[in-house]
Amino acid sequence: CHLKLLRWLNMSRSTEWMTLERKNFNWDGPSCYELGLKALNGKEIVSVYVGSTNDEKWRMYEYFIRGSHLANRINKAKRNNFKVYFRAQAKNKLNQAIKMEKKLLSGRYYAWNTQLH
Repeated sequence: CHLKLLRWLNMSRSTEWMTLERKNFNWDGPSCYELGLKALNGKEIVSVYVGSTNDEKWRMYEYFIRGSHLANRINKAKRNNFKVYFRAQAKNKLNQAIKMEKKLLSGRYYAWNTQLH
């Protein structure tokens, strides 16, 4: 079970996503999203966290600018030369995003979700 989402966006360079990719974060409504990591010379992005939010734009701001419960993990990944990626699927209501998150969590392993719970 995978998200039918937008393409992965590289979040490792905050100036890049705040300017060039900002148009991708104009959704201030509910969404289900994944965070992924890619090794410096890697070809594949590995999903490490899935979540849901009532405001996608604000959640990404929390993660990548202001800091959040995942700030330490994100910063550690960057220090270890991993690129951090994000993708999401917008939903009409928060309960739809939560339902999608639960479905994804039941169908695959997300390292950061497992370590946080």
